[in-house]
Amino acid sequence: MEKSVSTISLRKWVKLNPRKQHQLLATWAEDHAELGPTFHARYTELCEAADLDRYQSPAWLSPAEARAALAGFHATIAGLDQQESETLPTTAWQPRFAVEVVLDQVHNPYNVGSILRLIDNFGLAGLTMSRPCPALDHPRLIRAARGSQAWLPVTVVDDLAARLAAEERPVYGLERDDQAVAVGDWQPSAPCVLLLGNERFGIADHLRPLCTQTVAIPMFGFKHSMNVSHAFAVAAQKMVENLERLK
Repeated sequence: MEKSVSTISLRKWVKLNPRKQHQLLATWAEDHAELGPTFHARYTELCEAADLDRYQSPAWLSPAEARAALAGFHATIAGLDQQESETLPTTAWQPRFAVEVVLDQVHNPYNVGSILRLIDNFGLAGLTMSRPCPALDHPRLIRAARGSQAWLPVTVVDDLAARLAAEERPVYGLERDDQAVAVGDWQPSAPCVLLLGNERFGIADHLRPLCTQTVAIPMFGFKHSMNVSHAFAVAAQKMVENLERLK
């Protein structure tokens, strides 16, 4: 297996389906005693050729832990179970920013999966959802999350109003209203909560008074609405830029 992944031509590699590519990468990492420069150069080449998500090992992991985590990352995306792989992700999620993302009645599994992937991309703390919500094993959620649902902390609550009312951190609501600050002028701090609303109706009326501040994305076309995951990407980028400056 190691030889085939090491020597397979890129032309043949890109013709494999993504699940097979992730399976091969997981097994390849498992077979390596050490992930040295040669491994990483080939690994990067293969991931870039096939446009695959690739694992970036945190600095605090030992070489053995990094190898197991890389193998587990690809095994999870490939959908391998415990019988097929002994190295599913075991390392705790270590967020870069103390930002909890909260979803108010976001029902579309693809949107939730996309938001999970963005939480991983931006290094945020985790996700809280109100019921009813998609199951983490929903096929469309899994497809969009690209494995991140396996390692990100996810909490589901029955009473989101009570949860937010008891919150001591600032609660920023991503919502267009008369009191909202434009996202370009927003100066968020952390730790905090970022609240996203329903795909059609936005943040529920009874939750808006629980927001410390609402934030709006200026829009200049005919449509004055945006997909919730796209809006979250805009807000998350602004948020991490500001939090990086505050460090």
